[in-house]
Amino acid sequence: MTKKILTQSRLKETLHYDPDTGSFKWACSHAGYTKGTCAGSPTSTGYVRIMIGRVEYMAHRLAVLYMTGQFPKDVTDHINHIRNDNRWDNLRSVTHAENCRNIRGADDRVYGVTFVKRLGRWRVRIFMGGKSHSYGSYSDKDEAIRVSKSAYKELGFHKNHGI
Repeated sequence: MTKKILTQSRLKETLHYDPDTGSFKWACSHAGYTKGTCAGSPTSTGYVRIMIGRVEYMAHRLAVLYMTGQFPKDVTDHINHIRNDNRWDNLRSVTHAENCRNIRGADDRVYGVTFVKRLGRWRVRIFMGGKSHSYGSYSDKDEAIRVSKSAYKELGFHKNHGI
């Protein structure tokens, strides 16, 4: 028995998606679900999953299918990092590499800037595509941070990365 592929039209017959709120509601009553009630449940990692025809789908991927007619080719990124925020303007289809450029930076440090004790200077080095890119060393930490942020922006990292 072959698995039936979920299409946009079948999805719209089954669920209603509100792009402003990111919520899904059942478009019809079936399998114990009442029309108009919220669809989905949280996973242990904070995403929302929805069962359709005994197949589990992630709500953010369903939102892309609902709005574009196709499942995302790679990754669907939650721009604000809130995994259950499936509003359309918070989702973007990206490659895995692009998604890694939207990793939130730690509050107490800036990515790419490290203090090299033996030199007594701040070094700017960015790793991307398996390679290290050096942007020099600086005696002033603020200058090193400016250089780092500029380089990350130039390389296409998302503003959530701390740039």
